[in-house]
Amino acid sequence: MALTAEYSHVTWDTFFQPTFAVYPELESQLQAEFITYKSTGAPSNLLGRDAPFDYPPFAVDANVQHIHVNLHFQLTWSARQENYNRTSDHYLIYTEHMWDSGRFLLMGLITPAHERMPARDTRLLSYFSEVAEDFHAS
Repeated sequence: MALTAEYSHVTWDTFFQPTFAVYPELESQLQAEFITYKSTGAPSNLLGRDAPFDYPPFAVDANVQHIHVNLHFQLTWSARQENYNRTSDHYLIYTEHMWDSGRFLLMGLITPAHERMPARDTRLLSYFSEVAEDFHAS
C-alpha cells in the first residue's frame, strides 16, 4: 500500500499558510519529499532529523513527531551527513495514523521552532496532540 500524507485542514491557516505564502513552491515539494523520505528513508536537502517527541506523555501517546526542515535551503547539508545531524530551527509536525499504517497527517510547519516551541512549554504540543488524536479516531 502506498504511503499518503495530507495537510491538516484544522491547522492549515495558522501553521502552513503563512509560510507557504512566502514560499509557494514549498507546499507541493514538502509533501512530495516527505512521502519519498518515509517510503525510502533516503535523506534529502529539505528534510533532516526525524524524531518523535518524548515529552510530555500526552504527545508520546498521540504519536506526535517532528522532522527538521531546511527552509528555503538556508543550510548546507552534505550528502555524507547523517540525518541525525541535519538540524534546523524549522519543524514539520506530523503523526502517523495509529490504526492505518502509512497514512500521515502533516499538522504544522513551525518556524522559528525553538522560539515557538521552547523545551518545557507544552501548549503547542497539547494542541497538536488533540489534532493527532482526532486523526487517529477518523
